[in-house]
Amino acid sequence: MLAVIHHTSTNRSPRTLDALAAELADGRYWLAQKLIVAKGRTRRFAGAFAIARKPELIEFLAGAIDRGDLREMLIAAEWTDGEPNLVVHVGEDGSFAIHTPASARIGP
Repeated sequence: MLAVIHHTSTNRSPRTLDALAAELADGRYWLAQKLIVAKGRTRRFAGAFAIARKPELIEFLAGAIDRGDLREMLIAAEWTDGEPNLVVHVGEDGSFAIHTPASARIGP
């Protein structure tokens, strides 16, 4: 997921959760909640990881926003080979950025 964020060809920023939901296809999504733990010079991922269907994902995000408990996370559409066709970066402030890898670019 991070590779897609770092090597993006397209970046869209839906302003609302409803706008984000409209851009996501039905299906399953992988969520990785950002929490990095550092001990000395060693850093490791300690966040939560989950898989959810689109309705569950939207419901989870809406609840977190309503409670004021939204955490930074990456969300990727489920994939089987290589990299996901899109990754959504969710900010703690409720911002959304949709990143599409260069390999998924459409057109010239």
